[in-house]
Amino acid sequence: MTQTPLQDSAISSAASSPTPPVAKKVPHERTHHGDTFVDNYEWLREKESAEVVEHLKAENAYQEAVTAHQEPLREAIFQEIKGRTQETDLSVPNRKDGWWYFSRSVEGKEYGIQCRVRAQDSGNPVADWTPPAVEAGVDIPGEEVLLDGNIEAEGKPFFSVGGSAVTVDGTLYAYAVDNSGDERFTLRIKDLRTGELLPDVIENIFYGVSFSPDGTRIFYTVVDDSWRPYQVKSHVLGTPVTDDEVIYQEDDVAMWLGFELSSDRRHLVLGIGCSEYSETRLLRFDDPTAALTTVISRDERVLYEAEPFLLTGPDGEKSERILLTHNRGAINSMVSLVDPAELARPLAEQHWSTVVEHSDDVRVNGAGVTSSHLIVSVRKDTIERVQVMGLAGLGTPAQEAPVEPAFDEELYTAGVGGSDYEAPVIRLGYTSYFTPSRVYDFVLPTPAQPAGELLLRKESPVLGGYDGSDYAATREWADAADGTKIPLSVLRHKAVKQDSTAAAWSTGTAPMR
Repeated sequence: MTQTPLQDSAISSAASSPTPPVAKKVPHERTHHGDTFVDNYEWLREKESAEVVEHLKAENAYQEAVTAHQEPLREAIFQEIKGRTQETDLSVPNRKDGWWYFSRSVEGKEYGIQCRVRAQDSGNPVADWTPPAVEAGVDIPGEEVLLDGNIEAEGKPFFSVGGSAVTVDGTLYAYAVDNSGDERFTLRIKDLRTGELLPDVIENIFYGVSFSPDGTRIFYTVVDDSWRPYQVKSHVLGTPVTDDEVIYQEDDVAMWLGFELSSDRRHLVLGIGCSEYSETRLLRFDDPTAALTTVISRDERVLYEAEPFLLTGPDGEKSERILLTHNRGAINSMVSLVDPAELARPLAEQHWSTVVEHSDDVRVNGAGVTSSHLIVSVRKDTIERVQVMGLAGLGTPAQEAPVEPAFDEELYTAGVGGSDYEAPVIRLGYTSYFTPSRVYDFVLPTPAQPAGELLLRKESPVLGGYDGSDYAATREWADAADGTKIPLSVLRHKAVKQDSTAAAWSTGTAPMR
């Protein structure tokens, strides 16, 4: 390969003292809010410029020169990691509507293969939600390939998927691909009945795509020049992209915009926010004339998330409710339930029912719903936990006590990894200091099984003879000068005696709320 003059300069001096390439200064003035400053390196933004490319290659050559002595170490670390990684692997199938979706990875190939197989409905809810056994290199009868990243990446300088979605009826598959590395994606839609791509192609979108429940529209996000997501747009399949509707545009440069479908897919939920406060806007799908409605205005300076759903009352009637996870008067956040009719009143006059009260000792990270249960993610004693409770009586004195999955380790992190709204189980991701990541299904509590049931679906294999049972992780407590209890995670090989004779490595972080 022919070297540029800048690269030759960097490499030729590697044996002694490499000299870094120096970017030239080209003064460029910018004025913001009446203040003018000079940026000498504005020219480096021109990523298609031959001069910029040459300079970047020279910087890479310099980096390679000054770190050449580290190559044996890099190779040793790489081989160590590779030797403990199972390259041919697969994900645990996740059920959505009438299909099981999963991915395969194959040794020697860089990208995953997205697949699915049809689910069965036998009438036994737990059996119907037990994922099929998937073996490496063995196709399941009826298995379909949605997207083979290795084929899509052929001949491309870069490949990354920024989101995918399937229609409720399972016939259309949308996926967004980045082939340049700038996180601006091209959206394409495949007809899974024929394997053909639809003519609809949408350029320069951001992460995340979703179909409308009826499959006639697809929603996506657009970023501005500073890579801030600021528009949510809707594309009607079969129409020109130039006709796409802007559902909402956020003009405040301090606010980011995102969207998702509500768990029951009755609403489009727009999330607008910064680190200090937020605003949620809802769009109903069952009313073509409906306009966006605001849950709590950003002017109230409340940081919150909102989930609309239908709650079944004691009389069997369903009524609209909004689940709020918020920091209103709750620095560690709490969960409340509100009737949408209350939102028309001033915030101070609204009645919210408490579902999970505020605690100085427990941080509420988030909450969501299935058709039968509330799912809450909390952090207690530094441990990420999941709690569930039935929707019956939610926000009333008849509300059920929360139930936590019973894991067999003292220190761990557990989080919700996704769930279908109608599922009798929720998918959990689990890890601990010495246990490789696991995937569980937690069978939601019922009167016949009030504690629920944990079902291990997968533990990531670690090759090379590792045995987590050789180690122990325990929780200890230290007393600060003011009496505050400070949690300590003590990790050790079981052969190490606990008699104060062994050396210890101590790390710590500042407290966070």
